[in-house]
Amino acid sequence: MRRLPQKMAAVTLAVPQRERVPARVARTGDGWIDLQLQETPSTPPALLDHGGLFVEYFNDEGLCRLLARKGVGEEREPVGGWGVGDVMRIDHDGAVQLLQARASIRADVVADIELTSLDTGARHRTTTTGLSGGGALLVSLPDARRGGAFEFELELPEQAIPVTGRLRVVSAPPRARVTVEFTDLSLDDQTRVERFVVNIQSAARNARRVSTR
Repeated sequence: MRRLPQKMAAVTLAVPQRERVPARVARTGDGWIDLQLQETPSTPPALLDHGGLFVEYFNDEGLCRLLARKGVGEEREPVGGWGVGDVMRIDHDGAVQLLQARASIRADVVADIELTSLDTGARHRTTTTGLSGGGALLVSLPDARRGGAFEFELELPEQAIPVTGRLRVVSAPPRARVTVEFTDLSLDDQTRVERFVVNIQSAARNARRVSTR
């Protein structure tokens, strides 16, 4: 049985074909999860009450999904709709679907990244062309050598707080993109990166779906 999201885990409340709302698990119980919303849903409360929902989250296997529906929690529901910080009760049957293995959670992402060599202290600023929860593809990195270790700050688009950690160079062919892997990244930052990449993938799928109608 695949592991359910744990308390304080970062998750996404997905309203099919409408929106994706970031949230965090506040409490869990037998067949239910309380989610503290981190953004205000644009979906009308009546549709949230009666439509199917998904709770998406990451575990050791990759991106997982719970089929869910809005439940009735212990707290009084907000008047006039849900907002940031509100806690929503979500009911589920415990069946977890693996949507994407961890290795496939990657996308073309252009983001600024600053690196500091752990050997020399030299600083470099470049951009990514690809990103995953385990590493990145960089436009350039002067004097990069396989195995070289760096501290980094990755500035995800439209996010105020950078992702920080350490990485090492996997490959650095002459006049080609540099491949790096993250070697020291907090679980929260890894989840932020993976959730960002999944949102990019979802937006690309929606755009293709619209273009083929």
